[in-house]
Amino acid sequence: MSYSVRFSKAIQRQIARLPGHVRNQAKQRILELRNQPRPSDAKELDEHPGYFRIWLQGDYRLVWYVDDPVQLVDIYYVGLKYDELYTDLGLSRPN
Repeated sequence: MSYSVRFSKAIQRQIARLPGHVRNQAKQRILELRNQPRPSDAKELDEHPGYFRIWLQGDYRLVWYVDDPVQLVDIYYVGLKYDELYTDLGLSRPN
């Protein structure tokens, strides 16, 4: 069964600002999440069930949330990985 994928205008802008090769990879991976919301190379974030991340080419990251009851994949971030990324997204590990 297919999941819907949702992302905001801010995510659309993040994707548009990616370098061409990373942008193409990000778009492809997002499309693939419709049929496989938990790909084998994804990692679920510690202490945040349902939130996943995957590396894109270079130092880029894709972060999303899977809501199984409504079959929805919600894209949270697409861009460069930086030190405070998960803190800024509200997904950091507790101290």
